[in-house]
Amino acid sequence: MNPEKQKELEKKFDELERKAKNPDALAFDVQWRKLVRQYGDKTSKVKQSFVKRMIPLVNREVHWQLWQANASDVSLDPEFVMGQAGIETLVDAVFQYHLFHSGDCNDAERARRINDKGYETQLVYEVAQTILSQINDMGKHAVTSDMSPEIVSCRELCDTSIHQIYIVTKRDKSWPSAGIMEVFYSAFFAAKGVLKLLTAGLGREAFLLWRNVHEQECIVSILLQYGQPALKAFMEQAEFMKVEFDDSIERYKKELGDKFTDENLKDVEHLQTVLECEIKKHGVGKRQYIDYGWLLEIEKFVEWRDVDKAKRGLTFSSLQRFANFPNYDEKRDFYLYACKFTHPTFHAMRLNEYDLYKTCIFALYQSLQNIAHMFQVFCKTHDLFKDDKYKTALEQLYIRLGETYEILKKKHLSAK
Repeated sequence: MNPEKQKELEKKFDELERKAKNPDALAFDVQWRKLVRQYGDKTSKVKQSFVKRMIPLVNREVHWQLWQANASDVSLDPEFVMGQAGIETLVDAVFQYHLFHSGDCNDAERARRINDKGYETQLVYEVAQTILSQINDMGKHAVTSDMSPEIVSCRELCDTSIHQIYIVTKRDKSWPSAGIMEVFYSAFFAAKGVLKLLTAGLGREAFLLWRNVHEQECIVSILLQYGQPALKAFMEQAEFMKVEFDDSIERYKKELGDKFTDENLKDVEHLQTVLECEIKKHGVGKRQYIDYGWLLEIEKFVEWRDVDKAKRGLTFSSLQRFANFPNYDEKRDFYLYACKFTHPTFHAMRLNEYDLYKTCIFALYQSLQNIAHMFQVFCKTHDLFKDDKYKTALEQLYIRLGETYEILKKKHLSAK
């Protein structure tokens, strides 16, 4: 190894060892890097030295507020609270509040604020209040954790797939590759949302969002089965969103403001005319056509629908059946179960949290396995894996997802 390179590495290792002896300093640096990655240029509006200065002041304010409250409950014990609200939480909270109060200020005004004792006192008080309210949140306890293997397996697969999508779309913005990638991106992100809700103890809300994942799963399946004509129809159908309301033209004018032109008006009026013609031609409702009219551009769907129009309308139920999943009946049961929470009855509100979580995570695993498989096949077929490490990583994560699912089934099925 080059001596200079070796010296540089040794210096870095020494620095890491030094930080390891001071966990708070290491935790601060890690959290700050996360904030930089998340907020980019915005982090330049918050001085790192100012955030560091606030941490001990917030700690003291938390203890002071607890002492004033004469708290006896264990959840309000200072040691418990500060143990739960680690450096990462404190850094994030101070950063968010300072950015909220001074993000729109110029440099001179921000400099004045960080040296203003009144501003400092206000910020410390607000952050301490936030820490206490978060720790003592009376929300539901989650059945699982974001460190649970069954959650991590899904999340890592989603994250790696999303990263591959970034690579593909950055390199190739042409149609149809960019179009189908946008649908995959939406599906993986919705799946991540389900995981977030599950780990927050919001099982009903998670299951509602899984419906969205499943709907996109069905759409992707059809788009890949019927190719570019289906994708073209699906993408062009979005234009009708401009005329979905009775006052769409007025809304569109307001949205564009001064940019609204006579050409825009002609475009919207033309869309309105086309929409009315298509609705009349196919004998369907306005909402049905706007949501699912693209299916009518697929010859196989029209043939399938014509067999029994009474039972094969222009609805999601038809789209779901036409997608032709091998486990359609189970998917349909999951979907109908999730629909209970759209307009919940008292019975639905009282469903056991564990049973709800179990059903939702099973449904999500099946959807993710299907979406991930379609994603890998599409990338391989169109030679989109320019870096073999992502191809290998996705293959391994897909295998791991299947293995975790099998363990998960055994665990939950054997539970009383």
